[in-house]
Amino acid sequence: PVAASAPLTSATMSTNPNQCLVCHKTVYLVEKLEADGKLFHKNCFRCTECGKAVSLGSYAALEGKVFCKPHFKQLFKLKGNYNEGFGSVPHKYKWDHTKGGEPEC
Repeated sequence: PVAASAPLTSATMSTNPNQCLVCHKTVYLVEKLEADGKLFHKNCFRCTECGKAVSLGSYAALEGKVFCKPHFKQLFKLKGNYNEGFGSVPHKYKWDHTKGGEPEC
């Protein structure tokens, strides 16, 4: 897998509103691509799994990660849900504190 950008959190957000989510450099108008309210350079907008460049019409995003549609479908089919195939803690473990889940209020 290709090195992926971290999901958007307070630790990864910057005070620069024109910063690319992947490389953290300034995004200028000519190279700007905005998806899901986040800014990217056109060359930085790539699948988290394979590194293939994706366009606004050929991507899917989940939890701040960008995927090409084939990998998004593949990861969903792997476990049949949007948690385990994408590396998240399965919902069933969120209720069981012995399995590493966090308690939810």
